Amino acid sequence: MKNNLALVFTLLACGLANDPVLAENPPHETPLPVTAADYLPEETIEGAGLVLDPMAEPDGANLRFAGTGPRGRFVVSGRQNLAAYAALLRAIGELEKMDREKMFGQAAGKAAKAPIEAAAKLVTDPAKTLAALPKGAMSFLQRTGRQIKENSRQMAEGSANSTAAADLVGLGSIKRQLAVSLGVDPYLPDETFQSILNETASAAYFGGIGVKALTMLVAPAAVSGTVTGLNISGNLAKKIVSSSAADLRASDREDLSSLGVPPETIAALFANRWFTPASTTALVDALMKLGTGKGIPSFVAACAGAEDGADATYYREVARLLARRVAAKGPLERVEFFHALPVALSSENELVVPLPADLLWWTPTVDEISQALLENEGAPPTGAELWTDGQLTPIAAAALRERGYTISTAD
Repeated sequence: MKNNLALVFTLLACGLANDPVLAENPPHETPLPVTAADYLPEETIEGAGLVLDPMAEPDGANLRFAGTGPRGRFVVSGRQNLAAYAALLRAIGELEKMDREKMFGQAAGKAAKAPIEAAAKLVTDPAKTLAALPKGAMSFLQRTGRQIKENSRQMAEGSANSTAAADLVGLGSIKRQLAVSLGVDPYLPDETFQSILNETASAAYFGGIGVKALTMLVAPAAVSGTVTGLNISGNLAKKIVSSSAADLRASDREDLSSLGVPPETIAALFANRWFTPASTTALVDALMKLGTGKGIPSFVAACAGAEDGADATYYREVARLLARRVAAKGPLERVEFFHALPVALSSENELVVPLPADLLWWTPTVDEISQALLENEGAPPTGAELWTDGQLTPIAAAALRERGYTISTAD
């Protein structure tokens, strides 16, 4: 499905600008670089160590942000993806500041009065000493030490998504709470993040330090009630924290099945590394709010074909925008694809176009697509709505309204 997604953005850009008929049709726009700070709240990258280039490059719908940071030079397409990248770096930075050796020292102090020598070793070399503590002194540690090491190994191998790694009661919960409190998907497949998250959560758990106490040690700007990049908060964030990966998968499987998604498509979605247990739950939560199962299997199949994080973000945001539309105006009749572009129809045959975008320009191709969407040979739509989470240029907004589109913006 990568080709489909690439086609969407190719169509939305200036791919047809060399067509002499279209090119001569004013007042079409040629996307130009814009000041990055004008389209990105300052707090988005605060504390992440990122220095943005002054200008962001447009592709007709999204903006490409570039700059330097702790991992060197970067180029990220879309505000959502940049926000998620910044949150990841910010979380790693805050976790690196925490004194895990001190936490492990507290764990030794709780080890049923284990010998001082063992406590000293635990502080200086916790990973190698856990299993060597006196039998009976820390029976829970002895019983779970091997599972923790295996979990760490799987994280290091990039298997953060794996539900085979044991989700230990208590420890697993702390890991999820800690990640979500820092605004990051706890299953994000980033080796550095998973390694330090595992170490910190283990140290805190065995040291008897709660997540609330941990978050008091980090910069206020790093503490978030929203999982950045997934746009989830409130009860959904609580579900991510309180449920193991296996529980999330079971719940999502049941919901997707109720929408008519075949088992093989569900399995393909779960196997896609760019849809973690948390991000899949965010997607499914939005789909369940659409009020219809028509077309959902095809949409989920497209999601299962995502080849990178930008693909996955795009499909999740489409589902979220449709859910916002349903909340505002009522259920949808079905979801379908116009070539590669996901759209929906209401029960009154109103066309709904969800478009995750940073800045939409009035290019020849946007002109052509917006007209073609209204020319259904069977039953032309009774109305047309564009739902976006970004901005439109004044020319694009005026042209679409003139054509009959209503424009709604969802944060």
